[in-house]
Amino acid sequence: YGKAVVSTQSTGTLNVVVPAKPQFKVSAVESAVNCDPGKKKKTCRLYFDIESLQGQEVNADKGRVCEWIDGEAADCVKAYFVNDRFHKVKGYPGVFVFVYTDEAGRSYTSEGVTVNLIE
Repeated sequence: YGKAVVSTQSTGTLNVVVPAKPQFKVSAVESAVNCDPGKKKKTCRLYFDIESLQGQEVNADKGRVCEWIDGEAADCVKAYFVNDRFHKVKGYPGVFVFVYTDEAGRSYTSEGVTVNLIE
């Protein structure tokens, strides 16, 4: 009878990647906005809340409002940060999302807001 030899030697390195905890939570204040093109600043303003989950400071320059096209954020423009909330006026119909990028380069995307035009 022969003997079986099992070798368990390893010469490689095992790298375990632990996903980072989310630093921020972003959300739309409303899911739909009825926009009067004649009163854009009053009726076509989209608001987004941001919450720091790990005590990080919110960078006012890192928020953008983007059009949501085919499941992706496109045509992003800087949002304004006032009273702990981001906002942007959008005077045309579509679905828009808020995207915040933290200092580490991670992006956080809100749910969509539908802008409907009314006459």
